[in-house]
Amino acid sequence: DVYSDMAIDSIYVYDITPPETLPYTESFEDADPANWGGWTQASDDNFDWTQDTGKTPSGYTFGGNLLTGPYRATHGSYYLFTEADGNYPNNMAALESPIYDLTGVSKGYFDLDYSMNTSFGSFLKIYIEAPAGCGTWTKIWEREHNDQDTTWYTASAEISDYAGMEVKFRIEGKMGSGSSTSPGYYAADLAIDNVHIYEVTGTYPLTYSESYESGLGN
Repeated sequence: DVYSDMAIDSIYVYDITPPETLPYTESFEDADPANWGGWTQASDDNFDWTQDTGKTPSGYTFGGNLLTGPYRATHGSYYLFTEADGNYPNNMAALESPIYDLTGVSKGYFDLDYSMNTSFGSFLKIYIEAPAGCGTWTKIWEREHNDQDTTWYTASAEISDYAGMEVKFRIEGKMGSGSSTSPGYYAADLAIDNVHIYEVTGTYPLTYSESYESGLGN
């Protein structure tokens, strides 16, 4: 008799990279995206985030004001931004994080510096995938068209609800809508820097009150 049966079972494909732990910071200083702390350009967006130092390359003089992105990083020398020129309107760029282990974290936060001198229809959103690999992204912070000039601000999202899980994050920046001859064309630059994921420990009771009944208090 000739026996030629063959059988296989239980195929696993997995990443052996250990998850990141808190506290974690990343400011995208390396010229090689492979060294951005495990953050990668998403494959399901329209274009990629660009590393830059100093001010963003595009600009548009309107009413005496230069509408563009930020003029410097908030941490280190470099930051990431979405270039409006060539990606406008309505295109979206996304970054995805490595896996983070929130085991033992009771009160955690995700902070991100951002600049959003943007046109109508643009947005910046932060999502969490919990547990990592589940395929469901939950929005934890967003800011829609918000003409905040070129100043840096800080987005902060509490992630305590995901304590004990291994999670991933996703940052999406979308260009606004409008014509290429409008000021909004060049004012659509989004910028991000200084990702900070951390735990707050201890308690901070607030027991002070003052109603100015007998002076200004202490």
